Amino acid sequence: MNLYLRIKKCVVLLQLSLCCLQPLVGQISDLTVPPGMSKKELSSKTLLLSMPDTKMLIEEDKADTGAWRFGIEIVCTLGLDSFEKKVQADGGMLYNLRIAVSGAKSINLNFGEFAVKPGTQMWVYSADRQYKMGAFTYRNMNRHENFAILPMATNDLIIEILEPLDNVGSSRVRLSGVVAGYKDWKGEKAGFGQSGSCNININCPQGMGWENQRQATLMLLTSNNTRKCTGTLINNTAHDGTPYVITARHCNTATNAIFMFNYQSADCSITDGPTDMVLQGCEIVAQHTFSDFSLLRLDQYPLPDYNPYYAGWDRSNLPSSMVWSIHHPNGDIKKISIDSNAVVSSGYVSQPDTLNNHWKVLDWDLGTTESGSSGSPLFNTSGKFIGQLHGGYAACSNNLSDYYGRFDVSWQYGTTPDERLVEWLDPTATDSISIHGGYFNTPTFQRDLKADQISNLPMVVCDSLVSPKISIVSFGSDTVHSFRIEYGTTSPYPIFDWTGTMTFMQSVDIVLPAVSLPTDSTYIFAVRIVNVNGLNDEHPANDEKHKTFERINGKSYVLQFTTDAYAHENSIRITTLSGQTVFFENQFTPNNTQIHPFCLKPACYSVTFTDAGGDGICCNYGQGMIIIKEEDSGQLICKVHSFADTLRFDFCNPQHYFADDMATAYPNPSWGQIELLLNPDYANGQTELMVIDMHGKVCMHQQLGETYLYTLSTMNLGRGIYTLYLYNQGSGKSWRKKMIVLNGLQ
Repeated sequence: MNLYLRIKKCVVLLQLSLCCLQPLVGQISDLTVPPGMSKKELSSKTLLLSMPDTKMLIEEDKADTGAWRFGIEIVCTLGLDSFEKKVQADGGMLYNLRIAVSGAKSINLNFGEFAVKPGTQMWVYSADRQYKMGAFTYRNMNRHENFAILPMATNDLIIEILEPLDNVGSSRVRLSGVVAGYKDWKGEKAGFGQSGSCNININCPQGMGWENQRQATLMLLTSNNTRKCTGTLINNTAHDGTPYVITARHCNTATNAIFMFNYQSADCSITDGPTDMVLQGCEIVAQHTFSDFSLLRLDQYPLPDYNPYYAGWDRSNLPSSMVWSIHHPNGDIKKISIDSNAVVSSGYVSQPDTLNNHWKVLDWDLGTTESGSSGSPLFNTSGKFIGQLHGGYAACSNNLSDYYGRFDVSWQYGTTPDERLVEWLDPTATDSISIHGGYFNTPTFQRDLKADQISNLPMVVCDSLVSPKISIVSFGSDTVHSFRIEYGTTSPYPIFDWTGTMTFMQSVDIVLPAVSLPTDSTYIFAVRIVNVNGLNDEHPANDEKHKTFERINGKSYVLQFTTDAYAHENSIRITTLSGQTVFFENQFTPNNTQIHPFCLKPACYSVTFTDAGGDGICCNYGQGMIIIKEEDSGQLICKVHSFADTLRFDFCNPQHYFADDMATAYPNPSWGQIELLLNPDYANGQTELMVIDMHGKVCMHQQLGETYLYTLSTMNLGRGIYTLYLYNQGSGKSWRKKMIVLNGLQ
């Protein structure tokens, strides 16, 4: 069953609009008023969209036990050149665009790009002036430069952007999708009251004693904000407040996801909760399908006002004698479920129990779970996290089972850090079996800066210069106006002085001046905070950050990836043939071409592209394309535009690539087998292969399918020289290569 329907067609028309002024509510709103909002009429470019078949969507939802869906994204790529522009009296510029979706119960917006300077403001308000969101400013930007707004209970709204005189023409804002809601909303409160009647509010008596875990549980708007899941803010062994959230892999969390804190009733009554305690943007640091987990790092630290709690965890393999879960069923206010029986180690649903990758809750004694509870935490008798909800059959109407991906399995099941938890949640290498949770919302020191992350520094580089980026976070009570850091690979270290304004839980990213790497070697790049506001940092334990990398005499390559509208579904991994990861990337923005350089030693490698949606990146939702080529020569390694959920092929550096247009084969001479790598443009089921000996005899003949890599056994061939011959019926092109076989029949 498709998780969501995708619609590409967008129409932009000129149309007159709008009317009366009414009270305002919205996502992180302030008191600023859009200039166009006070006008009775507004001439505006209008995007008119049609609502898809809601009956079909609802039927799909009945068969889908995953995350709770409330809307469908209509994919639209519109920049500021599609907005109406009006020069203001002071020389500033006002942009506006009206969006109307006939029959929609709500609208929310996704921006593939949102990058503005201080002073520029963006608002979103309903055509009837009942709802307003914004102003959104540079403070709403994240490292991915994407953005999204919470749903607004209207089918007709206006985007308005005001650039002051000094900023005219500097904004980069690009709408990437309009999410049309097809389920009922009450005001802006998505999902309120939509869970089953057996569910229990977290602030009822049954939730007493779980106040900390309640504050760790939050709601996610995922998959382009058309679905909802539950996640958990989780602690690590450094106890440093790094904002990690663990949820389910099948939620397909996007980098522009919205994280909603404290959506809960104030007491045991069925009353709605606040929806304005939100953060947006994350990095997917690790995930795996085996235990269905995703570990996310929020782009921002949760504000102290949100009272965030970082849950403790237990990675022992001992089943808890009683369990609790806190969650948002059907996107409703926070609920709690309780089972007084021990969980059972098992596989997932119909998988064999011998897999032991899930905790099976036999049946809930109080409450249940529903769509939207996906990714929610399972807590043991010590109140510690032991797994996240994958799925199951539990409902108010039955006593069936639920299945939670086991935390101890997720800990180190994967082969690389981006597939497991250990490197992220045990950064101090304590090998702890369990840790306690904690709050990080009150400053302990006056001056406390943390060297948080080093980025823009690959594991392997070919260049003699690197320019890493460092993220610095303030955990102190004093406002920071200046700090000094040392950085580099060798002593004496260069100095960098920063000036500006940074308050508690705020961070800054600094691209450091280039560092020279004189020889091929392994280096440790170090950053250390020297002082804060001209005084010593009072908490030196988090002042240093290190990253090990290697400069090699290798070959530089470029990955050029043009995404479709669902870039968050994609990941690219390059490994050695023994399985060691040398390149990995899964942070892509939709409908965009991105360049990723990387460096490889002489060796053979496997390349794997994945698409969680199972439909590749071609044709229906944007003209996607994956290209890998040598940086200096431009020599093509691969060009891929159409595949299903996974595509894998091998290539060798530096001598084996598509030296011509159709294929390559290696090793040459061969001993036992030949690897034939077909150019993706010819992997269309129309290519014929023949192996011909020196006398013209055809020793092997087969029709190739729609895959790229073929292993040809030479064990039945005599030693000698052979010709590999390919002919593609569709294009009429042919290819020949002489191969030396050293093994085989005498």
